[in-house]
Amino acid sequence: MSEKVLFIFAHPDDECFAASRIGFEVGLGNEVYCLFTTDGQAYGVSSKTRAQESLRALQSLGVPGKHLFFVGIDYGFRDGQSYKNLEAIYHAVGKVLPHALSRLYLMAWEGGHPDHDAAHLVGVAVGKRLGLPLFEFCGYNNGTCLGPFFRVLKFIPNGIGLNTRKLSFKEGVKAALLCRYHKSQWKTWVGLFPDLFYRLVIRRHEPLRPLGALDYHLPPHTPLFYEKRFHLPFHAFEKETRDFIGRYIDPVFHNEQG
Repeated sequence: MSEKVLFIFAHPDDECFAASRIGFEVGLGNEVYCLFTTDGQAYGVSSKTRAQESLRALQSLGVPGKHLFFVGIDYGFRDGQSYKNLEAIYHAVGKVLPHALSRLYLMAWEGGHPDHDAAHLVGVAVGKRLGLPLFEFCGYNNGTCLGPFFRVLKFIPNGIGLNTRKLSFKEGVKAALLCRYHKSQWKTWVGLFPDLFYRLVIRRHEPLRPLGALDYHLPPHTPLFYEKRFHLPFHAFEKETRDFIGRYIDPVFHNEQG
């Protein structure tokens, strides 16, 4: 029997980090839904352009356009500012959630981008409310790097076991090349693509893990990539998200289903 699964992303193009898993779910005959929490306009590219790029990318994986929800665009949740609007995003997401979801995939709590971590918190709150199994997929972080460098699709160790899957060469190439649809973001993908290609095509490895017990009042590691890149200190992020975490996530949520 077909299942319904939801992926929550921060920006149009974040689906590239979960492309292999999206393709896997589609291949199982499941209904895949994808939701974006920001408008993607931080660098002056129109939200319409960003949405069209993700639409084409996801359709190439077999996800129909009617299964895409651009909440950030529809409600004006600005790229780079979503951590300040978690409650509004959470309620907006609640208005479009498909019924009878089986599981939810969310961006890892990893300190790569504040919007990614904000989307993670929204996903945890939604999952807790619905009682869904939650799984994290990686974006990028500098948890094991020095200076300005970062890793793509590599988890920060937190004691939770990985649900790794070996990709076929064809799967890896298809997932790695999904970023070609995001021409407006070519500068970003010039930096991300080499490590992405290595992990998906050379190693042919899909990192995934069930969400474990996390304390969202503490950073996933220090210093965070977004602290260096965007000069946003974690204490400022935590201050803005504290009430939301207390209302919808605390006490610390532990996903028992893996």
